Amino acid sequence: MIKKNTSAFDILVKSALITLVIGLFFSNALKSIGLVVLALSSVFLVKRKKDIILSIKHPLVLSTICIVIIYCVSAMLSSNKLYAWISIKNKLAIVFAIIAIMQCKFDKNEIKYFLFVIIMCALLQSIYASYFYFNIDEWNNMYHVGNVLPTIKIHHVQIGVLIAITILILYHFILKEKNKIHKIAMLIAGIFLFIFLHIFAVRTGIVLLYFMLLFYTIYKCIIEKKWKYIVGIITVLSISSISALQFSDTLKSKLEYMKYDISQFRMNSENMHEYSDARRLLSIKNGIEIWKNNCYLGCGIGDIYDECKKINQIKNPSVNEDLYFLPHSQYLYFYSVFGIILGSIVILCFIFPAFYFIYKKNNLFSSIYVALLIFSIWDAYFGTLFGVCIYTVVIAIGSKKTI
Repeated sequence: MIKKNTSAFDILVKSALITLVIGLFFSNALKSIGLVVLALSSVFLVKRKKDIILSIKHPLVLSTICIVIIYCVSAMLSSNKLYAWISIKNKLAIVFAIIAIMQCKFDKNEIKYFLFVIIMCALLQSIYASYFYFNIDEWNNMYHVGNVLPTIKIHHVQIGVLIAITILILYHFILKEKNKIHKIAMLIAGIFLFIFLHIFAVRTGIVLLYFMLLFYTIYKCIIEKKWKYIVGIITVLSISSISALQFSDTLKSKLEYMKYDISQFRMNSENMHEYSDARRLLSIKNGIEIWKNNCYLGCGIGDIYDECKKINQIKNPSVNEDLYFLPHSQYLYFYSVFGIILGSIVILCFIFPAFYFIYKKNNLFSSIYVALLIFSIWDAYFGTLFGVCIYTVVIAIGSKKTI
């Protein structure tokens, strides 16, 4: 996978990147190790000042630097310095990790190998969960109460997102692959993951999957001026989504549970903190209140948890502190923390990569990143280690011209 004549820097970066990718699917510890090693590997670039300057001038790096600077400014102005540090420590590594990956030399085959690692990780997680699907008699009851099939350590929403992205990667290479055996193997893997995702029934993964397939295919048809295929594609995906709703018992159970959750939130039930969707909606409601109270300057990256805690203690004094959620919308989180001015700047920098990938006609990564922006509407994923790592990988690998 890694060529013999590869430099020590390239070997270190590629090894760290593989570690980070495996960590995305299986381990927070591996994610942390991969991210830190990628960031520290940029030390090897000290003597390559021209390369560093070239990377810093890259539009994707500049937008990321702007986000990190605003995070740091907000941390310095926050009252709770400890929580501020916890919130920004992973962000500090992003820029260095992205620059390291950008300066690492990849050829097309090596990129394919990394994508192969992603595919194998997705298959392993799905096979593991499928084992329980065929061995748990009461799996349907699990979905009725909001649970899902077990996964290896990582949260089911994150696995759903990763599997959806993996299916898109397979779709991308199936269309490009000329070797029939490779194409058939990828098709089998793609079909298996597609069926599994509907059985797994993580709503986020399914929504993002259909969006990415639709966005990717329509954008490809527009670029290649194959207008007549667009209607057919929309029809096929519409039929697939309707069929999934009709025939997937786990998905129907999950949707019924979601409706019940929302009803608990609307009724302002005393027990709504026990239901995941109701907690998410409540966190968004609290986030709006925090933003209103700190409209121009925000409450500060270090003080957002204290503000949420304060609201919950007043309105829900009997609720366990473990159930105090931060705003479950990335955009609302930005406005709550940074205020209207800095928050808008962060959001513009956050969405900029989507326009960059579209402008560069990078269909695969424009589809992935736009889907992540949609994901951000109901999940503040950028505040997690998972979010930092997936942002780093998408921005850095997406900047390569070898995809």
